Amino acid sequence: MKRISRIFVRKLIIFAKVMLDVTFTHCSDLNPMVQDVIARHRKSPYFEMFEVLETDDGELEYETFRMICSIPKFATESFKTISFIANDFVKKWMRLGVDAWRLDVANEISDNMLDNIKHVIKDEKKEIYVVGEIWHNATEWISNNALDSITNYAVSRAILAFVCDSTHDIFKYRSAIDELIHSYTKKQLKASIPLLDSHDTPRLRTIVHNDKDKFKLALLLLFTFYGTPSLYYGTERYMEGAGDPDNRRPTNWDDHGADVEDIYHITKLLIQLRHDHPVLANDGELEWIDHNELLIMHRYNDTENLYIIINSKEYDLDTALPMNMDYINIIDHCPISNSIHINRLGSLILKPKSYT
Repeated sequence: MKRISRIFVRKLIIFAKVMLDVTFTHCSDLNPMVQDVIARHRKSPYFEMFEVLETDDGELEYETFRMICSIPKFATESFKTISFIANDFVKKWMRLGVDAWRLDVANEISDNMLDNIKHVIKDEKKEIYVVGEIWHNATEWISNNALDSITNYAVSRAILAFVCDSTHDIFKYRSAIDELIHSYTKKQLKASIPLLDSHDTPRLRTIVHNDKDKFKLALLLLFTFYGTPSLYYGTERYMEGAGDPDNRRPTNWDDHGADVEDIYHITKLLIQLRHDHPVLANDGELEWIDHNELLIMHRYNDTENLYIIINSKEYDLDTALPMNMDYINIIDHCPISNSIHINRLGSLILKPKSYT
């Protein structure tokens, strides 16, 4: 099995970029090292690698991840654990050709372990990307270069709060994004990985209660912000799923319903627009344009100006834009005047005709 696995990984790396998603804070209680500790207690060579104590009556007490008894925690301060993770595990996978690493719950890894892991990775391959999964403010980890980047859950919270709240409060959303922009440097934001759903959350379709307009709006906000958007498998196919393990259903490739095809098309279009217009991604500044009913984001650089227009209302809207120009909607290439009709929670990406 190990041989098959290595052959598969080597072939995969030839044809694709591979980011290895790993946890260095905990493992299964079926892990042979854990089983050896359970069987031999302090006599096990792996005893000090775990957060475990042996009581006076000979019982084992060990710390677990999220209080789940089948997931014991590694002692990430232990020299033995650090040596095993950095020199045995990380180095092996680096030499197999891994291109990037995602470290699960990186904020629970000791500073010493993180430092050793980062050194081993960079010694093997300078141009490699190490991202840490951290749910809260992570400036501490990326400011001291312990990580190259973080999973940007703050973007997720801001987008989902705006999309799911019945009032779709423009100014709350703007305030949340402004706070994020002031918490990180532009370089850090550009390197971050924003997301909407993952194996740790319900799926986006379930979060928005099967509301396709809200689903599309969340995707648009994700793909027009800084960073490298992370798309959970199946989100592009409008998959539903509640908490773990329901959110890990296999992809239904036979579903070609109208809603699935619509979301798949929109996802491809947003990716293409982000590629064709870098100002929507990491090559543009962001400025808010005031309007009582519309969320308007001005994304601009020296060569391009784009206005992202979002109807924050639960109904179709006829209104006027404050910029007073003529535009092309780059989503469908239709001309747009200053007076617009925009669907419920709908969006436009407008390019002034003077820039076309």
